Amino acid sequence: MKNALIAIGIVAALIGGYFLLRPSAKVKALESAGLGGMNVSELLEELEERTDEPDTLRASVTSAALTILWEGDTHTFEIPEGWFYLSVAPYVENTHPCGTHNLITCRGELKNQTFQVVVTDQEGAILLNETRITHANGFMGLWLPSDIQGTITITYGSLTASGDIATFTTSNTCLTTLQLS
Repeated sequence: MKNALIAIGIVAALIGGYFLLRPSAKVKALESAGLGGMNVSELLEELEERTDEPDTLRASVTSAALTILWEGDTHTFEIPEGWFYLSVAPYVENTHPCGTHNLITCRGELKNQTFQVVVTDQEGAILLNETRITHANGFMGLWLPSDIQGTITITYGSLTASGDIATFTTSNTCLTTLQLS
């Protein structure tokens, strides 16, 4: 019953989130950066995949918004209500400390690699159980319900890492502490 309620909540949030994710005029101003006409989800996906670091482009994501600084202009895109974007970079040998994910300069060790990702809430309900591939920057972006505490488990071949996560307004959007062993 609880899993059915979670599924209904997720579907309702997706439908409501559609209206928040539609492209707006401010997105079109980013066309010269190759980011025009995209909604917040598409922007995050594109920025995670980029490995160029132009001096005129900066982008970071908090629990509330994606902020893009392009050629001196700031563009802010709200994270849809009820959702949290967590960028995760599991590692074997090399990592870096991170709290607020910087989509232009943060780099993870394991680029374009396949992982099994399981996220459960504190009651043990499975929120995510998927195969994911890290982007060219070594991170994978996960859309999770906001305001939860839980656990993430990542498997990479015979290696596994687990850790606690939280998706509150004060929570980090960058997770780089999952060492696979």
